[in-house]
Amino acid sequence: MKANLKNPLLTTLATFALIDAQGQSTNINPKQQANTDATVPAGLTEAIVLSPFAVNAEKDVGYQGGNTTSGSRLNTSLKDTAAAVMVFTPEFLSDFSATSLADIVGYAPNMSVDMFETAPSVTTGFLTGSDRRETLIRVRGLPASTAMDFFETGIAIDNYNTERLELSSGPNSVLFGFGSPGGLVNLMSKRAQVSRNRTAFRTQFGEWDHRRVELDHNQVLLTGKLALRLNGLLQNSGGWRRWDFNDASRGALSLRANPWKNTSVIVNYENGQLGSHATRPFNAFDSLALWRAGGSARTSDAAWTTADRALGINRNTTASNYYITSGSGAAPFTLTTQNAANFRLLESSYENLNLAASARAGLTMVPASQVPFDLSPFGPGSSRDTNFDRLVTTVEQRLAKDVLLELAWNREISRQFVMVSQDVSLFGDPNAVIPNPNGSSTPVTNPNAGSIYLQSHWVNDQGIVRNNVVRGSLAWDLNLGQLGRHKIAGMAEQGKLRSMRYPSDEILVDANGVPINNAALPENAVNQVLRRQYVVPGDLGTYYGGSGTANFTVERNGKIYHNTFVQRTTNGGDIERSMDTLLIATQSAFFDSRLVFTGGIRRDRITFDQHAGTRLSANDPEVKAGTKILNEVRFAPGIASTTQFAPVTGTLGVVYHATRIASVFYNHANNNSQPSLNQRILPDEILPPPSDGLSDDYGFMLNLLDGRIFVRATAYQTSQAKATGGTFNIAGINGLIAPNTRILDALLAANRISASEYTQHLLGDQGNLAGTSDVVNRGYEFSTSFNVSPNLTALVNFSYTKTRRSAIVPEFNEWIEREEPFWHKTAGAGALVNGVSGLTVDGEATSIRNIMQDIRDFNNFGYGERPYKANASARYSFSTGILKGVFAGGGIRWQSSPKLGRAVTGVTPQGIRLFGKTYSGPEDFKADAFLGYRRKLKIRESKPELTVQLNVTNLTAEDTVMPVRYNAIKSGYQTVMLAEPRKFRLTVGLDF
Repeated sequence: MKANLKNPLLTTLATFALIDAQGQSTNINPKQQANTDATVPAGLTEAIVLSPFAVNAEKDVGYQGGNTTSGSRLNTSLKDTAAAVMVFTPEFLSDFSATSLADIVGYAPNMSVDMFETAPSVTTGFLTGSDRRETLIRVRGLPASTAMDFFETGIAIDNYNTERLELSSGPNSVLFGFGSPGGLVNLMSKRAQVSRNRTAFRTQFGEWDHRRVELDHNQVLLTGKLALRLNGLLQNSGGWRRWDFNDASRGALSLRANPWKNTSVIVNYENGQLGSHATRPFNAFDSLALWRAGGSARTSDAAWTTADRALGINRNTTASNYYITSGSGAAPFTLTTQNAANFRLLESSYENLNLAASARAGLTMVPASQVPFDLSPFGPGSSRDTNFDRLVTTVEQRLAKDVLLELAWNREISRQFVMVSQDVSLFGDPNAVIPNPNGSSTPVTNPNAGSIYLQSHWVNDQGIVRNNVVRGSLAWDLNLGQLGRHKIAGMAEQGKLRSMRYPSDEILVDANGVPINNAALPENAVNQVLRRQYVVPGDLGTYYGGSGTANFTVERNGKIYHNTFVQRTTNGGDIERSMDTLLIATQSAFFDSRLVFTGGIRRDRITFDQHAGTRLSANDPEVKAGTKILNEVRFAPGIASTTQFAPVTGTLGVVYHATRIASVFYNHANNNSQPSLNQRILPDEILPPPSDGLSDDYGFMLNLLDGRIFVRATAYQTSQAKATGGTFNIAGINGLIAPNTRILDALLAANRISASEYTQHLLGDQGNLAGTSDVVNRGYEFSTSFNVSPNLTALVNFSYTKTRRSAIVPEFNEWIEREEPFWHKTAGAGALVNGVSGLTVDGEATSIRNIMQDIRDFNNFGYGERPYKANASARYSFSTGILKGVFAGGGIRWQSSPKLGRAVTGVTPQGIRLFGKTYSGPEDFKADAFLGYRRKLKIRESKPELTVQLNVTNLTAEDTVMPVRYNAIKSGYQTVMLAEPRKFRLTVGLDF
């Protein structure tokens, strides 16, 4: 998707052409300027100021937030908040040109982008699924949630319609009874204001063909009664990696009506379309090195022997369909292979596959000297398209002087379509001959013998999420004199969410929709298409694994087959979630507000209804119409399983202002987190239970120089019990499924169990069987904000976190204690032998226990943990002299070395790995800077403010590649994180 920015850019140029060169300079401090702009009519106040459920950003000064609603759901001063809350003010967001959540992560006290680097079994697949709707983040080393106006959201956050951002660290039931335990990032959306007209126009340009235009216009229709606010965004942007793009077309409308003195109605609506390149953080996996080191030998399937594996040549016996293209422009052709003479292909390999698996390096990325990381191997056909709309309607009614009722309805719909290839590998072609492209049994000379190619399997992924929430809140400000002043809030909420995901594979079918090899299982590997692109060495524009958007046909056995996509699994889930919530919270101040107490209790009633999976029959209307394929996997309308939870959670905090400048605090809070909707756990392979979040914070605050310096120091313990989310690989290679299946095979062959019992006791699909664990993080955080003069504002943050993981896959114990008696229910069953493995049932059972012990030993380690984090940011504004109107600043971001794994020193006779020294990665340091100029202009009768600002991120051009895991022998990368190189952005704005 490409948004057209041509007209907005021309409009910008025309606007600047009207500027009168006689404009005069003014003080650039936005806080001071806010008080001198167009005046508000006498006696008029915004309804939002009166609301106890919202914060007016006007109380923010520089980078220092004034009030927050992220401590108790009530508008509260930060110094009276026991919960750890960090505010990113509009000035901070503007100075650092932060347009997304990812842009500000590095400047929070203990926050980072979540790339699954702390998960023992690292996967980058989550980056491209349709269930990924926003940047994933961690706070205090644990997953965190995002919300808009305290409503759960999955829409990608953009600053064009955001007033301010608040980060609440740790679980806080009062904010969210059902959210991630690391904390909550809540954004306040921009609302219409009834006091005066305002217009802001921003254009931004930068390298990689970055263009962005923002409009923010507030129009008063009836002074004090009715106003409309429009926000718009158009963005076309490339990226630092070849094929990257990130485009957006978004619009938001806010309507405020104050029909009566004590009534305010606010309607916010946003619609948008987003398009971006779908990629993952790697260049390509190496399937080339050993073959190339052995001289790039060429041979044929007929001459190949197992000894050739030592030369990096392996025989592929899988029945496959290859669509072959070439960067040189050669005509594409299709190969169909099978495990028979003259129909097999040879493949190059990274290492000698004759070696035992324990002696191999394993999955390893290609060296950057061969394929640089600024190349995305997914190519121009890989994309993510999102469209969404969100409607929030709020009615505020003051029932009495100190009682306010708020009714709100939130409706959000998000649809995503992702077209992407799976992990791309770099091969060399050792085939002297290849199967005949016409399908006959006579091989032909290979035109690409000795060449290199990238190969991948393309998939698409469609998803839709619908979320409807109705909420009623009541706030009562009760002043009891010597018995204290109390702000009491109650809330009742009902929400319904429907999440559907349809991951699909590319296959070959004939004109009648019949798959080429296996009609009963259309998604089976024998029907799938592999795309192979031969590259032109040195021409990086040819280095990608084909394109899933390129259609093709092939004739086999008198039939014409074409490519299409079919749903491959129901693991993505079609799930309905219903949630009913009751909450009561209070903030009470005693002894002239020297003692401030915050407390709340929340009850949630949550139901998950999971739809069943089925295969389409010949009588299905879509099959008859030819739009779907017979036996394709689909979701059924019926409910397969229902899971219910009823957590009760709470928050308790106290702040004691010992003196005018020194305060101490304590906060205890817990919550429940939504389980991963596309994972299942033992013993019954149902949805995991909600994880339990728990946190205890205590520390002190200093309020120095009349609030111009604010210090908060916190010691904490934050934990997540029963955590899931792709944490453990208990089902795949070397997992539990294969030996369990072999046991059942042996029992069934000996007639010890029935076919129905066999099916009942099988473990499920390898893609969604997961395990849980407990994670406890301890540490401390230090945060200081400075506003020592009208010219200088700054933030300094430091944190330390130590992670301990325990109770790894505890549900295995219940499963094995249930299954072993079943396996041995007949006499002598333990001695039965599986014909494939040669092991007895007892031997397989022992191997299952050993596998689990190995999993637990491997995962009991703080992978990816960076214990220390620090950042600092500042801005200085010149208000006098020759530099009047100039402002400059920047920041630094630093994280200590992570633990990336341990050396495997051996394997016990039971197959349990022995671990040696710990591998550590490099520290992470980045610096950013900005320089700007602001002045008043004269355009006819108005005096708009012009701002010109240059931002540079990663100022010192630090490394863009951070290792996440090395291979087994530390000779290369298995997984990495990628960061942008040095980046320039020029922003020009006009504020009327």
